[in-house]
Amino acid sequence: MTTSDRPRSEASNLSDDESYEDILMDDDELVKSRRRSSAVSRRSSVAIEDKQVDQILIDGRESHTSDLAALSRYLARMQDYHRHSSDTPYNKQFWDYIYAMLEEHGQPLGFGPDDDPTAIVAKGPEDAMAFLCKKFVLDPLSPINPSVIAEAANVTLDIALTELLYANKIGLVSMKFAPECTRCGGAVCAASRLCFFADSSKPIHCDGCSYGNFITQLDQISVVFFLHPSVLYLLFDGFGCNPSKESQAATIMMAPVPATTTGSGFRYSVGCGDKPMMPEPLGKGRYRMHCLIAGTENYLDILDDAPEDEDEAHILPINISDIKVKGHDHERPSIEVPHGRIHFDVTPDTQSLFALWVQHNVSDETVFSLPKIERAPYTSAARILHHPAYDRHFSEGARDMLKVATSLEIQNVVLVFTDIVGSTDMYNTLGNWEALDIVKKHFEVLFCAFSRWGRVVKTIGDAVMAAFATGSAAIEAVAEAMIEVGQECKRSDGKPFKIRVGMHAGPAVVVPLNGINDYFGSTVNHAARIESKADPEECLISESLLELDQEAVEKLEEIIGENEYEAIDSQQLEMRGVNGTMGVRGFKISDAGIDEDGNL
Repeated sequence: MTTSDRPRSEASNLSDDESYEDILMDDDELVKSRRRSSAVSRRSSVAIEDKQVDQILIDGRESHTSDLAALSRYLARMQDYHRHSSDTPYNKQFWDYIYAMLEEHGQPLGFGPDDDPTAIVAKGPEDAMAFLCKKFVLDPLSPINPSVIAEAANVTLDIALTELLYANKIGLVSMKFAPECTRCGGAVCAASRLCFFADSSKPIHCDGCSYGNFITQLDQISVVFFLHPSVLYLLFDGFGCNPSKESQAATIMMAPVPATTTGSGFRYSVGCGDKPMMPEPLGKGRYRMHCLIAGTENYLDILDDAPEDEDEAHILPINISDIKVKGHDHERPSIEVPHGRIHFDVTPDTQSLFALWVQHNVSDETVFSLPKIERAPYTSAARILHHPAYDRHFSEGARDMLKVATSLEIQNVVLVFTDIVGSTDMYNTLGNWEALDIVKKHFEVLFCAFSRWGRVVKTIGDAVMAAFATGSAAIEAVAEAMIEVGQECKRSDGKPFKIRVGMHAGPAVVVPLNGINDYFGSTVNHAARIESKADPEECLISESLLELDQEAVEKLEEIIGENEYEAIDSQQLEMRGVNGTMGVRGFKISDAGIDEDGNL
């Protein structure tokens, strides 16, 4: 069943001011939802701003389950929602992929709540494996990593971001910013606004591994999206860490304990019971027992060898709230048991997924460190800042992103500068009013082209400064703009209206100034200097940009292959403020593409 086959709902005709969540809840009288009010049993700490956030609690529903009817109603609204003409249309392929994922893997597995809050239900290895497999499959959706989901759905990252940004506008997803932990590779925390990370002088301790991270660059911060709880219902405290291959090798047992709405728990047995996770008991010694999602970190000390008689198994009751880590500088407590035949009776009273994870007593480095090569790619805050749909629809958020942050950097941003050729002569010849009308039309053309692929930063007199996430996007935008400027901007004296363009990429400091996020640093200066060296109707691109961006090289070759353009060969330019010379190449409007009247 695809998204187009599903019944559309009258709810899709809601205005932007109406509550879509109310419609979703009213459609099914059996679904009873309420807001949590108790910090212990009705509160989930997802580490945003004040470290806690209210989430919908749906009585009787099992964690990690989906509601396809709710998703279909949201998708009906997505299809009806008006989009900007420059944004890509509703992408059925993207949402069909997510629907199929939830349809196949969002079903209950028998980990739902028991009516008796004191009940402890025994589970075995098959139960544990089934839930873990489901969790790992659903991980790309909880939360949604745009880079990962784009590849899985076989769409471009720009399309995935556009879909998710529009989904955010109608409430299907919520958007959070989550810095990557330097040590464990997990999310340090999640915040609705980037200004939460403004003070780069103080470390933010990872909710998973407690490592102190200094957040100084936008590229350190990922953007993630959470599906509405009515669509994908998850109860969890934090993101946790992704164990490395070395850490996995030290694992003895991992068993999931999903949170329940009543507080009922689950039993896993070692060396005893009808469905033991391990037939043999744990040997005498010290082990590590932790869950980085629920925020627990303990030693498990087995004091003696296990008795032969399974009837002498030790029952170890565990309330998650009793073993949660208290602060990042905590001393790791020990849980002592007399021997290794154990019934682990776990009560998930913090309303969070808990993993009963037992490992050999290995070092923190082994447990927490995740090598770069084993980490999944992520979409950075710098990338979302330059996405056209974000700039259009979240302009207030874009200005707020760095409201109090004056030192956050972008590791790599593509900057474009344009300027009008002979503007002084044009004003003198045509007069102020006609010249101004042409300049305004030229701004309109540039803004339209640049906003389709990136964002306009500001104008400086007759010049335009724009920023892009990739070199290929910048080249596409400039090529489009150069042609359209020549077609749309006509002078009454018959002379051609021409611009020149320079492009460079590198690190920059982002500073909120005069209501915009402006850029400062040598990359800005170099891009402006390159533009000043370009001849009329030329776009010069720094070699350093092309050396690091193969897609930009391919886009440049594609542009040059079109009739309107021809190549500018590589050359070395001497520029003020640059040690030595700077290599550039690029493209220009081809003489073959201009008629005898000078028109394209």
